[in-house]
Amino acid sequence: AGIERGETLPLLIATNSVTAGIERGEIVTTGAVRSADAPPRPRGILSTFFICRYCLHFVFVYVLVATGSAAVFLRGFLQLSHVQLEKASLEQENTHFGVLLKEGDEINSDLEEKIGELREQNADYARQNSRFAALNVQLNATSTELNELVQNLQAQAADLESSNAAFAALNANLNRTAADLRDVVKDLGGELSGLNSTAVGLKLVSEVLETRLEEFERTATTLGEEVEKLTTVVGFLEVNAENNQRNFTNLVDTLANTIVENQAILDEISRQRLKGDYAANVRNGLRDLRTYADVLSNFNTSARTGDLFDDLLKEVQTDVLDEICGDVADFDAYVVASSLEGGSNRGGLTFNDILDSTFFYVDMLQNYYFPQDADSGVEGITAAQWKKADYKCINLDPQVTLFL
Repeated sequence: AGIERGETLPLLIATNSVTAGIERGEIVTTGAVRSADAPPRPRGILSTFFICRYCLHFVFVYVLVATGSAAVFLRGFLQLSHVQLEKASLEQENTHFGVLLKEGDEINSDLEEKIGELREQNADYARQNSRFAALNVQLNATSTELNELVQNLQAQAADLESSNAAFAALNANLNRTAADLRDVVKDLGGELSGLNSTAVGLKLVSEVLETRLEEFERTATTLGEEVEKLTTVVGFLEVNAENNQRNFTNLVDTLANTIVENQAILDEISRQRLKGDYAANVRNGLRDLRTYADVLSNFNTSARTGDLFDDLLKEVQTDVLDEICGDVADFDAYVVASSLEGGSNRGGLTFNDILDSTFFYVDMLQNYYFPQDADSGVEGITAAQWKKADYKCINLDPQVTLFL
């Protein structure tokens, strides 16, 4: 009834205040708890009234026991004890929450400091990102330039490789040309030996002619003396007519023999001159043929001739064979016999095969048409046959023309 009238509620009001304070997040201290709305305690006469009020409470308890209401009061007392226990628990929790709140404040303070540091770091990172972005732009530009340089270097490397290939081909051709020149020098050495032999013979002929000339001079002197005698003494002619006729006949025979010998020398000189002209023409023709083969094979004379065999054969005839009484059909037969393997065709021959065959064929022709000793009976065209042909290939007897 007192609770229903709201007269004296110190514990319940305190409990409600603690609960409300916890809900508002306030720190509630322990000790005497009074309602926030409770009036101040009365003092003086009023305090006596309050003491009597406690007596009335005792009387009220007695009435409750006497009237059988103790069970109701006991239930209320138990509820009050439970509330007190909850109060103590709430006070402990309030204290714990106060500690947690203090720790939370400290944590918040640390977090604010760390947030400030993070903001500064973020600003530094932003500045670094800006600098890195600028550096990245520079690196991209540098990378582009480097890529262009790499492309240029690759293009230059490709040009150098093609140039090296061309130089290698030219070097190979020069090596072959050097080998050909060595062969030509060897041939020229043989020709020089022949010319030296001819020079020795010519020197001997010259000495003979000088001797003959001295004899002619002596004979002329003698004839002069005889003429003088004939002009002064007519009778001398009658006496010495027979001797004069004999001397005159000897002189005519000597002159005839000298003319024949001189003609033989002139014929040999003509033959040697023709041989030298042919040798020069052949050298020029072989050089022109080498150049033509290089161009026709695209500076790869080790390649097969294929469909170009006939073109190269015509060039051999024009540059070489026509200059030294050669026959293109005979040369073709020589190439087939010396270079072509069984079952293969002419197109399977390389440019080098044709060039080598030309060198050997020309060497044989020169040895045949101009042997070292044209009158010694060796195989070949004699000096008399050249003289009869007037030193022209077209006038040579077909029976003596070389066919391999």
